[in-house]
Amino acid sequence: MKRHKTIIMNNIEIDEGISDLIQLLWDNNIETIQCCQGGYVLDKETRFTHKENNKIVENAHIIFLNKDMNKIKKFLPNDTDYIIGDKSKVGHLAEWLGSFDGVWANFKYI
Repeated sequence: MKRHKTIIMNNIEIDEGISDLIQLLWDNNIETIQCCQGGYVLDKETRFTHKENNKIVENAHIIFLNKDMNKIKKFLPNDTDYIIGDKSKVGHLAEWLGSFDGVWANFKYI
């Protein structure tokens, strides 16, 4: 899979297509630990995809260190899918991230 074009922000490599949103979050003291602008065409629909021009496209996502949903929701689309991390749970996200205790936000980003 090709990599997205990235830029360096605060010594961190960030996907260019989501960099303005990440900077806005940081400017509002909302910490992130991982993000992806999405957009790759995939062969299977999941909770983390959407349809675009009859193709299955990966959603963007951001992982936050905190669970302040009121603060986080102010900056993301209304139809964002949130997953609240819980270190005691096991599953796809826990396996992929190790375990996390924050919020995974999954959304269509244009």
